[in-house]
Amino acid sequence: MGSMRARSLGRHRGKDWVKVDYVFAREAGKQPIGEALVFGEKRGTKPDESQKDVMTIRTDYP
Repeated sequence: MGSMRARSLGRHRGKDWVKVDYVFAREAGKQPIGEALVFGEKRGTKPDESQKDVMTIRTDYP
């Protein structure tokens, strides 16, 4: 999917879990057609911050 950079939006912690929110931005190269289909963005466009999808990763500990 080319050269992508992840940026953390913040971390949240609970007693037995940790959660981190990320957004991704292209660093170089053109957007592949497959990426446009997966993320629903048009090739050659740069979404503003409000249009970016957020990926949340949560880990629970026993």
